[in-house]
Amino acid sequence: MFQAGANATALWVAVIVAIIYLILVRLADMNEKEPLWAVAVVFLFGFVGAIVLMFAVDSITLEFNLWASAIWEELVRFLALFAGMLALGAFAQSRGWSEMGGMMDGIVYGATAGLGFAVGQSFVHDVMMPPHAGPLAVVMAPSFGTLIWTTALKGLADGLFGAIMGAFFGAAAYRRSAFARMILPVIGLAVAIAAHYGYRKLAYGNALGGSTGMIQLWIALLIPLAFIVALIIYSMSWERHAIREELVGEAAGGTVTSDELAVLGGAAARKSRYVGMLLSGRYREYVASRALANWQVELAMTKRRLNREQDARRRQVLETEVSRIRETILRAKAQQP
Repeated sequence: MFQAGANATALWVAVIVAIIYLILVRLADMNEKEPLWAVAVVFLFGFVGAIVLMFAVDSITLEFNLWASAIWEELVRFLALFAGMLALGAFAQSRGWSEMGGMMDGIVYGATAGLGFAVGQSFVHDVMMPPHAGPLAVVMAPSFGTLIWTTALKGLADGLFGAIMGAFFGAAAYRRSAFARMILPVIGLAVAIAAHYGYRKLAYGNALGGSTGMIQLWIALLIPLAFIVALIIYSMSWERHAIREELVGEAAGGTVTSDELAVLGGAAARKSRYVGMLLSGRYREYVASRALANWQVELAMTKRRLNREQDARRRQVLETEVSRIRETILRAKAQQP
C-alpha cells in the first residue's frame, strides 16, 4: 500500500514540476504565445516517445551505459519533436501559415517535448513498471523533499536538452540554404547528446553524494541553462526588431495601426494593457486582444522570413502565408465590438 502511494506521488510530482517549467517557458515567450493545444500535442509526442524507448531498450543500457543512454534518449526526444513539428505543419497547411516562427518557438516546443519525455519516463518507472514492494522498498523510498528536489533536477535537465534541439529547429526556419535548414537540427541533436553525456558523466562520477553532490549536479546544468537563457534574450531582441521593422508599413492596410505597433514593440506596455483589461473584468476583450496581437506578431515573423528568402518557390509560399495572416487579422478586427 505504501509503495503504490509513493509511486502515484512520484508521478504527480513529475507532472506538477513539468507544468511549472512549462509556465516559466511560456512566460519567457513574451512576444507570441504558442497555442496551448500545440504545446499539448508536442508534449504528448515526448510522453509517448519515452514510453516506447523504455520498452524498446533495456533498462541497464539506459541507466549505466552513459553514451548509449545519451544517444538513445536524445534521439527519441529529437524524433518526438520532429513528429510534433510535422503534426503542427499538417495543421498549418489547413490554416494557411506555419506554427514555427523562429528560434523562440523552437525553444518552447523543444522544452515541451523534453518535459513530456520526463513525465513519460516517470509514468513507466512509477506506474507501468513500479519497483517490487516490500520492507526494502519502504526503507529505500526517498523522502518527499528529496523526491521534489531530484524530480525538479531531472525535469530541468530534460527540458534544457529538448530546448537546445528546439533552438536549432527554430533557427533552421530562417536559413536561406536548404542544406543549412537540414543540418542545423542535426547539429542541435549532437549538442544535446554532448550536454546530456556531460551531465550524466558528472552524475555517475560524483563521489560526493548527499546534498553536496546534488548541488554539484545543479551546477552542471548551469552551462546549458545559461546557453538557453542567452538564446532567449537574443531571440526576444531579434523579434522586437522584426516587429518594429516589418509592421511599420502595415498601417495603410489597417492590419497594424501605429498605436498597436507601439504596444507590440514593448512587452511592458503590452502586459500593462492586458492586466488592465483583466482587472476591469473585460475578459472577452482580453482574449480577443491577445489573439490579435499573436497574429500581428506572426505577420511580422513571416514577413521577415519572406524578406530573407531567395528561393522562388518558397517565396511564393511565404507570400501566400502573409496574405492569409493579413486576412485573418482584418476579419478579427471586423468582429471586434
